[in-house]
Amino acid sequence: MVDFDEVEVVAGRGIVGDRYFKRQGTYSVFRTSAKQPSRREPGRQLTLVAAEGIEEALLVNGMDSLGSLGEFRRNVVLRGVPAAELQAAIGREIKLGDEVVVLVHRWCVPCMYNERKCGLDGLMEATWEVAGVCCEVLKGGTIKLGDTVSVGETADPSRVDGGQAESDPAFLVAPSKRSKAMVESHKARKNAMLNHLLKVDPTGVVRGLESYQSVGLQLFPRAKRFRKGEAMEKRFCTMVAIFLGLLAFLAGVQRFQRWREEQPLVTRSWVLTDAICDYSGLCF
Repeated sequence: MVDFDEVEVVAGRGIVGDRYFKRQGTYSVFRTSAKQPSRREPGRQLTLVAAEGIEEALLVNGMDSLGSLGEFRRNVVLRGVPAAELQAAIGREIKLGDEVVVLVHRWCVPCMYNERKCGLDGLMEATWEVAGVCCEVLKGGTIKLGDTVSVGETADPSRVDGGQAESDPAFLVAPSKRSKAMVESHKARKNAMLNHLLKVDPTGVVRGLESYQSVGLQLFPRAKRFRKGEAMEKRFCTMVAIFLGLLAFLAGVQRFQRWREEQPLVTRSWVLTDAICDYSGLCF
């Protein structure tokens, strides 16, 4: 992430130069609008987070602070706006500086991918309630460091498009609080989504998979049949390794036996120099 003192924002797109402006972000592939499935989710255009909320969450949970709040991977970091107020701004308009106006659509939930990137165990759960919001850019312009921020007083739920969050009950629930049914449903939805995404954005799928694999994670849960196949493959590999080990051992034993047979027979001559006889006449 790169820090800027000033950025240009375009209505309907986001921050100029941002990966999501170019539609090349890790999660750009998950783009479907809940209200208009043929269109992109509008709330993925720009993200906001309250600095104090993240800092307090890390402090309360006894975690190290981030080197920079930019590592939390939100587009705009706000100071002076309470985290609770920002998280409750769903359906409200927020004005950034003198020109830019955004509409808050949903929470921007933290992810395990960024936790691994930051190297802070527990970051996702610790910041779940204060991780920021996803917004649609209604009016573009320039945002500068030190600009004022004003949150609209009136919320209009009818304008909200939560995207994946509306179709997946587990999306906005912290992993530690999800029921077994939620977990299974979440996995099933992601697996079902994969086939569709491979058709509409195969490059985005590959990009997401590579990002997750770079930190040792899987973006899409593997189907049970593949997990069983992997387990069988591991057992097969183990059995092959044991078999090869036995063959190597037996080959070693045979080589040793041949070596012993090839060695010349060495004999010694013993000379009896003294004989001691006991009363029975036996000598030793």
